[in-house]
Amino acid sequence: MMPQSRPERRHIAILSPLQRKPGRTQGGLEVVVTHIANALSQKGLQVDILVMPPKGGDPIPPDLDERIEIINLKSKHKLIGLFTLVDYLRSRQPDLLLAAGHRSNMLALRAKRLLPRPPCVILGVHNMLSRQMSQFNPLKRWLRSRTISRYYPRSDAVIAVSHGVAEDLGQRFGLPQNLIHTIHNPVVTDELFRLAEQSPEHPWFHDSGPPVILSVGRLRPQKDFTTLIKAFHIVRQQRDCRLLILGEGRERPTLETLVNDLGLQLEIQLPGFIANPLPCMKQAALFVLSSAWEGFGNVLVEALSTGVAVVSTDCPSGPREILEDGRLGALVPVGDANALATAMLETLETPPDRDLLIESARRFSVERASTAYMDLLTKCHTTQIDTGTANG
Repeated sequence: MMPQSRPERRHIAILSPLQRKPGRTQGGLEVVVTHIANALSQKGLQVDILVMPPKGGDPIPPDLDERIEIINLKSKHKLIGLFTLVDYLRSRQPDLLLAAGHRSNMLALRAKRLLPRPPCVILGVHNMLSRQMSQFNPLKRWLRSRTISRYYPRSDAVIAVSHGVAEDLGQRFGLPQNLIHTIHNPVVTDELFRLAEQSPEHPWFHDSGPPVILSVGRLRPQKDFTTLIKAFHIVRQQRDCRLLILGEGRERPTLETLVNDLGLQLEIQLPGFIANPLPCMKQAALFVLSSAWEGFGNVLVEALSTGVAVVSTDCPSGPREILEDGRLGALVPVGDANALATAMLETLETPPDRDLLIESARRFSVERASTAYMDLLTKCHTTQIDTGTANG
């Protein structure tokens, strides 16, 4: 019997962190996966997204191209998930397996070892791993570091979302430089500009009150909203303004206590998650990113795309690359409330040209990022064919 011919177009599987619990919204990594999957599908690739949603979760992310097939691996358990992934790879034989996030990366690498002719495996690193791991206990930190150093080099390529993340992978974990490829996150789309034209949901943008300073992010230690609130307290002593922090998370009680202690209940609001913060960005007087660390900083690009003036911590990594070493917005030391307050006051007094900021954001378009992904996927697949290890 003649073997069945395989489709000529390349087939890519994306092992995704789209594992939203009921009621949860997508985070930055999930949005990146959705953008890349859609763009690759539109470029003619056959795209499958492999998900392991929790019980009651939604395996289908919003705004996904209808040509993309969702493959539910049906288990978050490491061992069962591994076997279902291997079964998928054997039966569907994709040319490439793109992973995103550490759990997905390790699952992809384990599956690769179990297959005689595995697909090309490309890992995605979307955070500053050494800084993220500083939050772990010593044993977990040592185990994670050893795992990354030992197993990540077994991939065909590693995508870092910023040059800072790429340097971290090489210097802290010993990954060879020729394995690491920096591709900035895909953030800017035509839809992004359209969404920014909608009416802001918060009433502060519809009154004649003082200017609004805005920040957006999950309420967790990484975002360091504590320093932002302290900096705002300093700003308020010199200028009448209000602070709006959009997002939800476990730090809410701590932040609300700080707001109360500083007597700023009328000037600071934490209204929770807003599905479309872009109109708020566009109408704000200033956007502030106060993070202790980032992988890239998608929200900073989103803010620039609306033309709002920005101030950011010079955290590892992403903001310095996005703001072109401070040309597009002030960069201040992490955790320094006084320096942050000074930069906020100076930027409120002399904001940069809005058109310059909007144009600069276009560097991080989905089209540009997807082209870089396509180039890397083609290179990896061609190398695999040349070495005789490709599926077929």
